[in-house]
Amino acid sequence: MDQPKPPSDNEKQLYYYGLPSRPILVARSDSITNPWNSIERNGWVRRKCLAAVGTNHLIVRLWNDHDGSGSLTNDIVTALTRYNLDWNAIDILRVGYLEDNEADFPVTMFVSARKDCTTWRTAFEAATECRRVLGEHGVFDVHCEIKEASTQQMVSPSATPTSRPTLVTNLPDPTVSVFNINNTKWTWPYLEFGYDLTDGLGVPIATHEVPERQGTKGIYLRVKHSNNDQKSTSTVFALTCRHVCFCPDDVDDWLPENEWQQTTKRLVVQPGEPHQRKRTKDAEYHITQISKRIIGLEKSVPSHTERQKDEYSVYQKSLATLLDIQKHFSGLENLDNRVFGEVAYSRNYSLGSHGQLQDWCLIRLHQAAHQQPLDQLSNKVMLGSSSTVSRLFPFGETVHENGVLGLTSSVVPAAEIMTTVPALLVGKYGSGSQATVGVFNQVKSVRRQLAKSSEHFQSKEFCVISANASVDVQACFSVEGDSGSVVFDVDGRVVGIITAGVTRTKILEGSDDYDLDRAVDVTTEHSQFQATPQTIPQLIALAHDFTPTSGHYLSLIFAYCRLTLFSSTNNYNMAEPDKDSAEAVLPGNEEVEEDGVADELDEERDEIFTNLS
Repeated sequence: MDQPKPPSDNEKQLYYYGLPSRPILVARSDSITNPWNSIERNGWVRRKCLAAVGTNHLIVRLWNDHDGSGSLTNDIVTALTRYNLDWNAIDILRVGYLEDNEADFPVTMFVSARKDCTTWRTAFEAATECRRVLGEHGVFDVHCEIKEASTQQMVSPSATPTSRPTLVTNLPDPTVSVFNINNTKWTWPYLEFGYDLTDGLGVPIATHEVPERQGTKGIYLRVKHSNNDQKSTSTVFALTCRHVCFCPDDVDDWLPENEWQQTTKRLVVQPGEPHQRKRTKDAEYHITQISKRIIGLEKSVPSHTERQKDEYSVYQKSLATLLDIQKHFSGLENLDNRVFGEVAYSRNYSLGSHGQLQDWCLIRLHQAAHQQPLDQLSNKVMLGSSSTVSRLFPFGETVHENGVLGLTSSVVPAAEIMTTVPALLVGKYGSGSQATVGVFNQVKSVRRQLAKSSEHFQSKEFCVISANASVDVQACFSVEGDSGSVVFDVDGRVVGIITAGVTRTKILEGSDDYDLDRAVDVTTEHSQFQATPQTIPQLIALAHDFTPTSGHYLSLIFAYCRLTLFSSTNNYNMAEPDKDSAEAVLPGNEEVEEDGVADELDEERDEIFTNLS
C-alpha cells in the first residue's frame, strides 16, 4: 500500500489556483488515491472554481438539520478538536475546473486552519479522520481538505486598533449639520463619485472615533412608538454590523439604560476616511482629464462636426457635475461635517438562542444630515450603469434608468434559500467591491472564533460564493469594506447583510502573492429565520447580518416593536398593538404561530425589549 506523502511546494501553491485568494493546501484525505499533477490546458495551469452543492446530496440534510451529540457536525468538530487543529471555518462546497460542468464537481469539505498551527502529518490524520466520520454517517463521496485560511470581518484593513476608541461627548448637535445627504437620484452619470454622498444603501460608513475602520450601510428600519395621547412617533435606524462601529476589544453592550450612554455618543460618519481620500483624488483626476478634452475641442471650434459639438456639450455637463461633487467632498474634510447618525443599540458578540452569532448594530439617523425627511427614505441600492447591470444581473425592468434598484418589502424565506434549484442568485452593492453577484450554497458553513472569555464558540451560517467566473479567476462576492452590505435576490427581496468571509492568511508585502490576502473565497451571511413566527418574517430578514452566516437575533428585538420596513414602492405599517412591546402583525399573516417558538421568544422579550423602550 502506498504511503502518504506531504504535498510538494508546487501542490501547496497551485492546488487552489483560480480561487480568489488562492489559499495554501496543507493536507487532503485523498492524496493517496488521487495524486496531484499540474494539470495544464494549452500550456497554462487550469483554474479551479467553487460551486454550490445543490439540494439532492445526502450531506445537505445531515449537516444542516442536526446538531448536538451524535450529529455529523458535532462528530466532525470533535475529530478536529482531537487533533488540536486551530481551525476557524468549515465549508462544504463543490470544487472543480473552470471549463467543466459544475454538476460534476466533487463535493468537498474544506477546513480552514490558522497558518503554521499544525504539521502536515497531523493535518493529514485529521483530514483522514473526518473522511472516516463522513463514512460513518453514510456519506462516502466527500473528501476533506485542510488549507491555510482564516475568517475575517469585512471592514477596511487600513486601521484595526486593538484599544477601545475614545468616546466622543457633546459633539455635534444632531439638529445642526452642514452635511446634507442627497437623494439617491442625484448621482447620475457619475455614480461611483456621487453615490457616496447619497441616502442609498451600500455607501461607506465609519465611526467618528476610528474613521479608517470602514464598512457599509446596510438597510433602513423604523420603529414606531405610541404616546399616552395615542399619537405615534417613529425613529429611523440604519442597520450594519457591530464590528463596523466597535473595535475588537470593545466588549460593552450599547443600550439605552446604560447611564454613561446618556452623556456619551458614538457618532457615525459617511463616508469613512478611505473613501473620502479616494473620491477626492478620483474627482481631481477626472476633472483634469475632462478639462483637457474641453480645451482641445475649444481649439478646434471652427471645424467641429456634429459629433464633436455633442461631445462638447456632454463634457461640459460632466465637468459641472464633477465640480459639484468635488465641492461636496471638499466640505467634508472635517469629520464633524460627515456625521449622519449615532449608535443606538448593539450587543456584544455572542450566540443567539438558535446558535447564530450576534453581530449587529443600529444607527439612529439625524434628520439634519439628510435632504429627505427620514420617514420618506426608501431602501434603494445602486447596481451601476446599464452595461454593468446587463453584464452582471438579470434584473430587467426592476432596475431604474439611473442604475438604482428599489428593494421590496418581501424577504426570501430560509426554506427557499436552501431548496432553490439552481442555487439562489443574489446581488449586493458594498463600499469595498461595489456591485457583485453570487449564489447561496445549500450547505451551511460553521464558523469558529474566540469569545471575550478567550474560549472558542462556533455558529452555523449561510455561505455565498461568487457567480462571476472569468477566464482567469473566480471573482470575489465581497472584499474588505463590504461588512453590512445588504444582499438581495433578482426580485429585490432582502436576504440579509454581509458580516465576514473566508480568505487566505495575511501575506507579507513584497512577495509575489501580495494582495491575494484581500480576496475572499467564501462570504458568510446572517439570514436564517425559519425558526421564527410567521407573523414577523419580514422583520427578521431585514434585521440580520449578511455573510454566509445565519442569525435571527435582531428579529427577537423587532418582533416586539412597531416597525415599518421601507420599500421603494410602499411602506407596510405594522398593526397597532396595545403597547410597543406587542408582537408586530404583518398584512396577511395575522395570528399565526409556530409551536414552541413564540414561547421561546417570550422568554427573551422582557430583557430585550426593555433595551429598546
